[in-house]
Amino acid sequence: LAVIIRHPIFTTVAPRILPLNETHTGGPLGPYTQELGCATEEEAEANCYFPGPDEDGETRTHFYAFATALARMDRLFEPVGLKSLHIDHGYEWQLKVLENWHPSINETQGVFATSPDSPANVTLLDPVVVNITVSEIGVHWVFSVSPQGGWAARRDGSFTIQLVLVAVFTVIGGMGMGCATVAGVRANYKLSQPNA
Repeated sequence: LAVIIRHPIFTTVAPRILPLNETHTGGPLGPYTQELGCATEEEAEANCYFPGPDEDGETRTHFYAFATALARMDRLFEPVGLKSLHIDHGYEWQLKVLENWHPSINETQGVFATSPDSPANVTLLDPVVVNITVSEIGVHWVFSVSPQGGWAARRDGSFTIQLVLVAVFTVIGGMGMGCATVAGVRANYKLSQPNA
């Protein structure tokens, strides 16, 4: 599995109209002509003119080429330590493409990388979700992580027991403070009354 990143390059030294009706030599199949309908001035404006952003607000840039990078997923995630997250700490994780994923991952709804015990077509139990966006290169991913078997409070019911105990002690403590306040007010009232 790999990610292909393609980014357009715009520069002031690029020609205004791309020379796309050229004969290219030296390829593996020999010389070939690539014609995209740029023979006339009108066709060139419509098909071969790709203006870019202005440089310094005044100088117009034009499309020059694409910069392309290929990154293998296993090597991309190796420095992050995702394998350690699963093996050493007991977390399951998934990486998912949010939009425009490759048809090869349609059945997993965009999930393209997972921890070893977390199948791509299984949703994690109550995961923590982090969005990963690098809009300059069109990366919109979601990283989901949860402990194997779910969070401790959901796993053994101890959260419910803790909640009930907190509620009971809150009620008892509130009643005790209420009784102490009433006793203190009565004592002050008796002291303020003249002895008869």
